[in-house]
Amino acid sequence: MLLATNMGMGEGIFFTILCVIIVFVVIGGIIFGAYFLSKLMDGSKKETKKVENVSSPVINRPRNTNIEDDDMMAAVLVATIDFRNEIKEDVRLVSVNKIK
Repeated sequence: MLLATNMGMGEGIFFTILCVIIVFVVIGGIIFGAYFLSKLMDGSKKETKKVENVSSPVINRPRNTNIEDDDMMAAVLVATIDFRNEIKEDVRLVSVNKIK
């Protein structure tokens, strides 16, 4: 059937649809395989010991969150995103200091 020299229109359409279905099945398998592999890797990370966060008494200090320019904004965003990805909890900006 695949090497027929006189393939008809109906057989050509059937062959095309079959190939498209096979491609989508393979792509779906790759997507689901990667998804379950990432979940397996995340599960292995959760087995590590978590350090208990012992918080010290809260001291009322004036908060400095004045962002002066675009570079400072970019630095604050990168730092908060990196910190959130590290501890896997919500974070809040407390203060910002510009280093000169």
